[in-house]
Amino acid sequence: MQSVIFLKLALAGHMTLFVTRSRRPFWKRPFAAPILVGAMLGTQTAAVRIVAFGWFVTPIPWLYIGGVWTYCIAWIFIEDAAKLIVHRRLEHDSRRHARFLKMLGGSMHAQGR
Repeated sequence: MQSVIFLKLALAGHMTLFVTRSRRPFWKRPFAAPILVGAMLGTQTAAVRIVAFGWFVTPIPWLYIGGVWTYCIAWIFIEDAAKLIVHRRLEHDSRRHARFLKMLGGSMHAQGR
């Protein structure tokens, strides 16, 4: 179990960098810098080798490694969707914000209406 958790933390932690670096979907421009992609691929490869070959941890089967990869990839799409929703809600040019800002321009007291 510790090996699975180690792999999940190593994979998901680095994948989150791709999600959080932009207000747009992570797979669209601007793309991640090559140095970031290289560092991520290097650490992901190292983490997979550590758990596959049992270096410093109990080895786990390749099927489990694939399962952890699938889980992490599914979650980056969920995280990205949540990020896009939050950014959309925080934009100040939406109709909801425009109505609120228009209301602020008038009187906030019931007697003033």
